[in-house]
Amino acid sequence: MFTRKPIPADELVESNGDSKPLPFVELPFIPANSIRGRLRRFAADEIFQAIILQEKKITLGTLRGLLCGAVTGQPAGTCSVEDRLASAKHFYLGLFGGGPRLIQSSLSVCDSYPLIEEAAGVVPHNLPLHPIRARDITQARYYRKLEDLADYIRNGSDKVVDNFYAAASEYLAGLEGEQSKRAAERAEKPAGEKTKKTGLKFFGAIEMVIPGVPFSFDLSVDTEFIGLSGLGLLIQSISTFTKTQGLGGLSRVGFGRFDADLNLIANGELPAPLIKNVNGVNTLQETGNSLVEEALQAWAEVAGTLDVNELEHLFRLE
Repeated sequence: MFTRKPIPADELVESNGDSKPLPFVELPFIPANSIRGRLRRFAADEIFQAIILQEKKITLGTLRGLLCGAVTGQPAGTCSVEDRLASAKHFYLGLFGGGPRLIQSSLSVCDSYPLIEEAAGVVPHNLPLHPIRARDITQARYYRKLEDLADYIRNGSDKVVDNFYAAASEYLAGLEGEQSKRAAERAEKPAGEKTKKTGLKFFGAIEMVIPGVPFSFDLSVDTEFIGLSGLGLLIQSISTFTKTQGLGGLSRVGFGRFDADLNLIANGELPAPLIKNVNGVNTLQETGNSLVEEALQAWAEVAGTLDVNELEHLFRLE
């Protein structure tokens, strides 16, 4: 996805040297809601594993609430002061918010922007920015799709498919008929209207961020209500997020991989390593940081005694 950010007009010059006062630059970015959604689902997976270990089960409504936050999109029923306080203090519901009663979240996630000079003002001010231009960090990748049937004709498909040659001839004749039909429709359509295509092959393109471009990852969490167990669940979710990879589309062909270099800043203290890439693997730095150790231990204790009845109560729809 792309967003637009104002930039000084004197930075833009036309090819003939004249000033071109365009007020915006387009920046590729990863939406905060996408990051939140992945973290929520990884946190839900942690809860599911805890439920499985206890050999218990939850209702479909509770599962949907854990996965998507707001199941119905509007508050369900009434919410007592006690229930609202219990929800705010809950390690999961208080962390991500939402639920049937739309509880406020303790977690704030920012859009992820490329760490380049043209993104100054929308990325954390304490991160180094690179001089590469926004227009130079994306490129088009073209591809061609062929009809697989053409290859199978040469690979002995008559030994696999019943009456292969007759069926293949009928199929290909149908495609040729579609092409002739489209040509006739195009001749009759007014200029500018499009006709749906069906053919043996086509060319396509995707836009991608070139490898090696650093992006910001900025989130904050208030642990006043959710406590260390909520922080531990969040840290575990971030760890799973960085190991799972697959940002954006086409992860099946290797897109969306990244190296993580994340620090934890607590109460204004100096940054402490949280996730580092070690020998090509994004690794949680569990030792050497007392806060991380305490948070993970607190979450492990809560997960070991997870109250399924409390989940059902807090995520009830009536």
